[in-house]
Amino acid sequence: MASIWSCLSGTPLLGLSAIVTAGIVKDILQHLQVSRDDVQIQSIPPDQQNIYTEVISSAASVEIDLAWLINDIAANQTECPKTLVFAKSINCISDIYTSIMYSLGQKAYSNSIQDNKHSIIGMYHAHISELLQHFTLTEFAKANSVIRVLVCTIAFGMGIEIPDIRRVVHWGPTSSLLCFWQEFGRAGCDGKPASATWYARGKADADKEVFQKIKSDNSCVRQAILQEFTLPENDTSSLECMVRRQPCSAACSTCCCDLCKCCSFCCRCCPCAAK
Repeated sequence: MASIWSCLSGTPLLGLSAIVTAGIVKDILQHLQVSRDDVQIQSIPPDQQNIYTEVISSAASVEIDLAWLINDIAANQTECPKTLVFAKSINCISDIYTSIMYSLGQKAYSNSIQDNKHSIIGMYHAHISELLQHFTLTEFAKANSVIRVLVCTIAFGMGIEIPDIRRVVHWGPTSSLLCFWQEFGRAGCDGKPASATWYARGKADADKEVFQKIKSDNSCVRQAILQEFTLPENDTSSLECMVRRQPCSAACSTCCCDLCKCCSFCCRCCPCAAK
């Protein structure tokens, strides 16, 4: 959040953003033709601590890697937790959608009624008709929505608020870290526990170094991402607390310590993770 005094008119301006990088702030200041000395910036890392973040770098195929999701849909039907599956291209989401539908057969539909209004799987991108877009968004927003899994591009983005999404999956390469974190932030907007999983296939268009670091999964995934959104003016107390986190007792059978709730790397570092 930045409070900016326009050097052109002397009128106070307030700039607000949920997520920015240092590069974005620089671009904003350049477009407004003001220097950093002329602004007051207040910022905190854009963390949602209720989202468990997972990286899987050995992805093989939709049928194999998303078998857990396909099995969940088959077993629980309209009780399956709401899930978003993001991919970068329309061709890719079409492949994912087709693979899931083929694997499920009649179980892709509620009560085995094979029409759009009973389909448990939906697809959303900019090139579907406005009527289908409206139906999909309206239905998926319902607490008791028939659509439980929505395969989509970043077109499912700004202005869409659905608080009870429990899981977000990103399949393959992404455009930028900003888009990536915005997608993950769609999960758990109601503050309840949620998960976000990246199947790390292919190369990103931008932010290649940080994606390579995240993909290696040899340090805290959450910290690696949040550090990229850290501005000089950041209140970094929450990041400092993350460094000081302690694992639980190795004796617990079901763990919900800070490490196990953080990310795939931190969970492995907890002594109870092998159980």
